[in-house]
Amino acid sequence: PYHIYFCATTLLYLAEIAGAIIIQNIGTIFEFVSAICSCNLAFFLPAAFYLMAEHKYSSILEKQQNHGYRRLSVAFMMLGLLAFALLIGVALHDTFDAL
Repeated sequence: PYHIYFCATTLLYLAEIAGAIIIQNIGTIFEFVSAICSCNLAFFLPAAFYLMAEHKYSSILEKQQNHGYRRLSVAFMMLGLLAFALLIGVALHDTFDAL
């Protein structure tokens, strides 16, 4: 799993550097980075951590009783995906308006 983390981090970093070189307005770079980071911190990571912890530490009975929380976690992931799409859309709209 570490190689996936390092590859994803390196690709994100290279994309930010390439964007900073190509795009004139630094505010646009901050919009894209904040769209990625805020959605991950607010929606994806808490839901993913809950699902991983439940899978690893819960008994079968607890898993059966907590199916509502599992659905809520998936709903938060979908909400995060929607927020990510909206924030990226706004950032793209601002970028193309500036050109």
